[in-house]
Amino acid sequence: MYRILTYLLCFSISTFASARIYPGLKVLGNHKEIPVLIEPPGENNLNLSYSDIERSVKLKLLGNGIKVRDNWNGIKHILVVAITPLDKGDGSMLSINVQLRKFSKEYNVDQSVAGVAFEPEQGSYDIIGYSYKKSSALTWLNEKVEEFLIDYLESNTDDAVTIEELTEELNRKVRDGEITKEQYFEKYKSLMKQHYQSK
Repeated sequence: MYRILTYLLCFSISTFASARIYPGLKVLGNHKEIPVLIEPPGENNLNLSYSDIERSVKLKLLGNGIKVRDNWNGIKHILVVAITPLDKGDGSMLSINVQLRKFSKEYNVDQSVAGVAFEPEQGSYDIIGYSYKKSSALTWLNEKVEEFLIDYLESNTDDAVTIEELTEELNRKVRDGEITKEQYFEKYKSLMKQHYQSK
């Protein structure tokens, strides 16, 4: 019963989570195409294979208008997906992680600091739990990919970074005493009104 309640709680949180803009998820080039690196799951008690994960991720991406890029020549970033078994008991304790990584050279980041690739600021698209069925593990994976996509697509709208920057500018003016909190809320409402009217 505890596992069922835990799963239902995790599901309700992911279902009603709202999109959040992360400047780190803003990518160069066509954001509707993305290369995907799937880490082999290794030995597990669910008979979960690389092909199972690959198919599930591709279908979820395609269902949201994202094409998986097969040609990796000149790629600037990559989506990394990993399902890692953590034990060999009667079920399988799994770690599921979905994250975007960017290549330092392509994003003008010092490789001596960040290495060849780095993980930019983004949400936490991961979970650890027991799964006694392959279908349950793939359901969890789909939820994490979906959570990533909600933020990723929102962060790559044409005006996403502009909205983020303008909001930060308003925050700075409040901190510096240039405007009051009341003025901030009025300006913020006006900004959001202009934003949605332009869509």
